[in-house]
Amino acid sequence: AEKLFTPQDTRAFSERDWIEDRFSDADAQSTVMLNREDSSTNLLDKAALLEAMDLYDLVVSIDAESGERGYDLRSCATVFWRETESNPADRCQKKGILAFWDWNRTKLEADDDIIATVNSEVKTDCCDPDSRFASLPAVAAKLQYTGETITQVGALSMAFYLESSLNRKSRDDPHARRLESRFAKKLRRARWEYFENPKPLTSWGLGKNASSAFDFDRAFINAAIIVIIVYAFFAIYDGRRP
Repeated sequence: AEKLFTPQDTRAFSERDWIEDRFSDADAQSTVMLNREDSSTNLLDKAALLEAMDLYDLVVSIDAESGERGYDLRSCATVFWRETESNPADRCQKKGILAFWDWNRTKLEADDDIIATVNSEVKTDCCDPDSRFASLPAVAAKLQYTGETITQVGALSMAFYLESSLNRKSRDDPHARRLESRFAKKLRRARWEYFENPKPLTSWGLGKNASSAFDFDRAFINAAIIVIIVYAFFAIYDGRRP
């Protein structure tokens, strides 16, 4: 979008502004994929889940702009559907298996039956444990069953949501971008016992990768057109009858 020019006084801009004024901008999403190539390793093991909690603590510790912003109440997207006068929406929106224990290390350590917790009929919501419901397949993959019970998991994902206020022209939020950049760098440098090469994905990073891919294709197509023109010139040109 930043490479295209559209007059600011057009109907398209006015309608977009009207929608964003009433429904706000979309949240920025930062996700980390946790995988284990060794299929014999079960990520429902308590030690593996405690390591996932370590990763969660690492993300929450990330900050930017001299500590003014972070993946917490300073700049997270809050749970708007729980907000009332007596119960303000002070929970940060996030999604992951740790929601079964309310993102609380003490509750996870005290749980003596992990399998029963994640297979319970009433499942904790991934964003707010007090309101909605979610299932384990929404936050885990490479599932193995014993009957109807999930007994083994080979991959996990955790997502964190940031408030986003997009610039009218660039369609970018520099504040969220700074946090997302630190998110990606910190997780790529992290080393874990149970997880192999955590893969961080961010809204800004995905957009940047897509833009870079288009830039390469554009240069490739332009070069190809030049080659075609040069070839056509020499194929058609006759030195005796120019």
